[in-house]
Amino acid sequence: MKDSFPNIKFIFVGDGPEKEKLVYILKSKKLNNVEFKNAIPKIEIIKLMSNMDALFFRLINSPVFKYGISSNKLFDYLASGKPIIFSSNSTNNLVEEAGAGITVPPDNPEELAKAIFYVYHIT
Repeated sequence: MKDSFPNIKFIFVGDGPEKEKLVYILKSKKLNNVEFKNAIPKIEIIKLMSNMDALFFRLINSPVFKYGISSNKLFDYLASGKPIIFSSNSTNNLVEEAGAGITVPPDNPEELAKAIFYVYHIT
């Protein structure tokens, strides 16, 4: 994607368990269109989201989500008014119900790339 869309920049915010591994991959592949930010207060996240063209929300492929989800982060994303790429198998798909973006199956990089390309062209 870096070669196809050099204007796309990915910003990851937080200190999740995979962050160190991902930063290592970023450096080893010399990717300059990916940035990692440390966790920041919610008010700053809202400001940061206002500068984004689109937002990505991913849930792992887990049977627990067949009962639905209730994530504060998803509600913040919906309130932002930005297009959302939602990677989930949840039965209650608030992104789809609100017409707020695109849903892709979890753990499917090809479909995720297609969604990113689509959102890139509509924003």
